[in-house]
Amino acid sequence: MTFSDEVAPHFFKDGSRFWYRNMTRTGAEYVVINPDTNTRSLLFDNAKLAAVMSMAADSTYDPNKLPFRSFRFGNDGDDGKTIEFRTGRRQFSCDITKYSCTAKDTTYNESPFVLSPDKKMEAFVVGYFVAAFGGGFITSKIAVTPSPWPSYTVGALVFLSPAANFASIKHPLPMVVLGLLAPLPGSWLGARFARERRQARPLA
Repeated sequence: MTFSDEVAPHFFKDGSRFWYRNMTRTGAEYVVINPDTNTRSLLFDNAKLAAVMSMAADSTYDPNKLPFRSFRFGNDGDDGKTIEFRTGRRQFSCDITKYSCTAKDTTYNESPFVLSPDKKMEAFVVGYFVAAFGGGFITSKIAVTPSPWPSYTVGALVFLSPAANFASIKHPLPMVVLGLLAPLPGSWLGARFARERRQARPLA
């Protein structure tokens, strides 16, 4: 019986079945519907899942109050025996047939790279470089003298942001090196681009 909850179907990757979260008087349960066989079953046993989650995270989880509303299946949806979800700073991966879980801290991303949606390319977040480039460009455009030092000052200020971030939170070494090296070259390139545009502008 559904009790005071919105039924939102989530289809398995092959489209043959779907699951939904059903709120009962004792807590949430996760139900699987198979239209071909006209059957209804539970996706997993809440008590068993809560027990292995508690062991993996060295904590205590209530089977009637599991700390997630949704999840994704493992291996990009192909593995219907494994569910993955995040709660707080922990990322869980749980086998719901053998009832085993692994949990890891997600304070920071282990990789400074992000896969594109088609998983064919990796993109590095270059926010510090872009900020320094833009700051160097604008500073050089509004500067009274052609001196590059105002732009370098902007680069130094941008440099302080990743330096403070890396000092307070542990990051992978490649991210630290690239984050600290990006601002000064970025401000220099921005200033140079601005000067070249200024010199190429025709005289009135």
